[in-house]
Amino acid sequence: MNSNQARLWQRRPFAFGCLVILGLFFLFLLFVFLFLRRAPMEADASQFSFAFKDQVAVIKIEGVITESENILRLLRRYRKSRSVKALVLRVNSPGGAVAPSQEIYLELKRFGEKKPVVCSMSSVAASGGYYVCLGCNYIISAPGTVTGSIGVLMQVLDLEELLRWMKIRQQVIKSGKFKDAGSPYRPLTPEEKKYFQKVIDNVHNQFKRALAESRGLKEEEIEKIADGRILTGEQALELGLVDALGNLEDAIKKAGELAGIKGEPEVIFPRTRFSFWESMGTKLARGLVEHFTSWAFNPVWYLEPGIKLSSQTRSEQ
Repeated sequence: MNSNQARLWQRRPFAFGCLVILGLFFLFLLFVFLFLRRAPMEADASQFSFAFKDQVAVIKIEGVITESENILRLLRRYRKSRSVKALVLRVNSPGGAVAPSQEIYLELKRFGEKKPVVCSMSSVAASGGYYVCLGCNYIISAPGTVTGSIGVLMQVLDLEELLRWMKIRQQVIKSGKFKDAGSPYRPLTPEEKKYFQKVIDNVHNQFKRALAESRGLKEEEIEKIADGRILTGEQALELGLVDALGNLEDAIKKAGELAGIKGEPEVIFPRTRFSFWESMGTKLARGLVEHFTSWAFNPVWYLEPGIKLSSQTRSEQ
């Protein structure tokens, strides 16, 4: 046995201890990596910390409403949370699709049966944006908020003249007379106009029923404003469409009062993306795991500069 082999033999306990420590460190990094990877993108901040105060959660609805799944998921989580005592819905939306707006409205009503929900209107809360607000127990608007627009709209293009100019003809084979109603390749027939008007009127009546249930307005009061007109926050307050004028802080304070929270409540917001440090932590953990894996399973292990233990050396021992 030469001198280098003798030195390696003496260092085996030290090398084994280093490998155990590195193995434990590897498992820790793997746990951190998997934890950050599985963290929900919309999870609230309280999910990763202990809550010592009663909380008011804030959910934002921004832009055109085209889907409801993320909002419904958050509402269910906050409704089941023991630390969240109230909810503030921050709306900045000109409206959108009917069904998603109705789904959010219905879920807010269920939430309000268990915990208070306060709506805070931002720049715009009109049409479907106002519809979702009706599911809240209390509505606060800024004086200049654009709201109202209680109505339903359907638009159909007519490209028949353009296609005729382009010498393009369309042929349709259908199972029923209304199957291609609303096609942009021809104008609506009088019968189709009546058909679509009934559909629009039915959805409009659903909107007005929700308004009557939420705001306690009489039918004649609703008919005066349910013609698609927009209103300012001040006008909406005069007509009974909102409860008070204020901003987001006022809405949070009101939610705390309705929930019976003493003092200033802790406010939590859902996160839509990982923070900078979480992103850096994920990248760092991934890099260290990959580096350690490639190093640990390499047939050449470096113990100290100038001394290496290869598979050939181990076999000679």
